[in-house]
Parts: sequence; structure tokens; C-alpha cells
Amino acid sequence: MIERFNFITEKIKTDQKISFDADGVLIDSATQVVNEFNKRFGTTYRVKDIKGWDSISNWAIKKGTSKEDAEKLNFDMWTNPDLLYRAKPVPGSLEIYRSLLSISDFPIPIITVRNLYLREVTFDWFNRYLPEVPKKWINIRESNEIEGNDFKIKKISENNIKWHFDDSAEIMALVLKKLRKTNMFFITNSSAIKPRNDRVIVVPSWEWSPELYS
Repeated sequence: MIERFNFITEKIKTDQKISFDADGVLIDSATQVVNEFNKRFGTTYRVKDIKGWDSISNWAIKKGTSKEDAEKLNFDMWTNPDLLYRAKPVPGSLEIYRSLLSISDFPIPIITVRNLYLREVTFDWFNRYLPEVPKKWINIRESNEIEGNDFKIKKISENNIKWHFDDSAEIMALVLKKLRKTNMFFITNSSAIKPRNDRVIVVPSWEWSPELYS
């Protein structure tokens, strides 16, 4: 592993199981969604302006869209197979995934909240950018009856994950509350967020900076 990743391996042992979220951690879906919104509404939002899942609906409401239509637009854009397939990898993410995979004693599964209808586009994306990840490593809902966050927590628990990489503050809170044996690398585009729990390492983007934790 290259030198700037050394602080990660100091935390992760080769016999500890690791898992990764997909969107925002490996897949840069947000750029496609924001670009599409700007194209439709003539705005100039950037990815760093996203503050949560409902940011798109909030932006649409500001442009005069009804709340109901804005919420539908929000869901449709985040689950648009064409946009998600066109998404590029988050810069640096494939490098760190492959580096960890090369030293891990176990497979490194992907655990995502994506719904049933995004299974094939998700498999296609990984086949394109991370072909070493087989379908059986990709944990994605087979039914929409289970809520996304509940599904993710369930799979993290079932896989006995010691370190999970995610960009969701909701998942971070649920991990800390429900999964006492799981630690997290929390990926964020905000440099203002600092670690508040010894089970969480906050990483402000994939430009890994060991100095933040010295």
C-alpha cells in the first residue's frame, strides 16, 4: 500500500473484515445527479452543496416546483439507472479498495441501500470499474419491503464487519448505536467535521491526509 494510506492499515488488521458503501464512497453518483439538475433548471449547484438525501427536492422547491413533484424528482434522479451507470468512480476510491483487498484475509463486500430495481445497473458498474468484485460480494436489496438503512445495518452485522466505509451520517449513527463491534471510516466532503467517537475516523474526502489524525 502506498505511503499516504499507512494510517489506515495502522487501524485495520488483515484478519478484520471490511466493507464498503457504494454511492459517495466508490461511485460518484452525486456529480451526475447535480449536473442533470443544473441542466434542467439552469442552476450552478456543486456536489459540495448537497447536505442530505433531500437536497435535490429542496433545490427544486426553490425553483417553484411543488413539494410533491420535487420529492418525486428527488427520488427519480437518485434512482435513475442511466445517470448511475454514467457515474465515474470517486477519485482515489478504487485505489484504496484494491490496496485493502490485496492485504485482507477476506473478501471486501459492497453493502448499499440501493433498491431492487438498481441491481443490474449496479452489477454492470462494478463489472466495468471493479471487475474483481463478483456479484456475490455486492449486497443489494432483493426486495423493497425492507428499508435501505435497515438492510445495510443487517448486512454489516451478518458479515461480522469490523471496519465499514460509508458517507452517510445516518448509517454512522446507526452503527454506533446498534453494532458495538463495528468501527467506521466516515467519508465526507466537509473539512469541518472532526472525529467525535473513538470508533469513527472521519476522512474529509478521498484525498487521505494522515496529518489530520496526528
